[in-house]
Amino acid sequence: MVLDSRTGRVRYAAVTYGGFLGLGDKLFAVPFEAIKTKADRQDAGEYVLVLNVTQAQLEGAQGFDQDNWPNMADKNFAMELDRRYGVDRMRDRKRGSAGNDVDVDRDGVDVNRDK
Repeated sequence: MVLDSRTGRVRYAAVTYGGFLGLGDKLFAVPFEAIKTKADRQDAGEYVLVLNVTQAQLEGAQGFDQDNWPNMADKNFAMELDRRYGVDRMRDRKRGSAGNDVDVDRDGVDVNRDK
């Protein structure tokens, strides 16, 4: 998870794609707004994060490796990611956080969703 230092909110998630058995895979920055929360069918009261993208969206994206992260503060980088994943930040600002509370710590990611 990549946090916005000004707001403390999750801005991007770094997801892996490609490779084989953990070798040769790349990380991809995905705007957190492109990730949806969904009730976990196997565990009542729990939620999972779902990234619904096409293979073409990931294949056309610029990946990076663990040791060479892109400049996440670059406005052009952010605009390209928002366009690629269909994120409309102005619409999301008007709508608010939709009741999602994300807690990131060394034990993992905890998502609480208010209904």
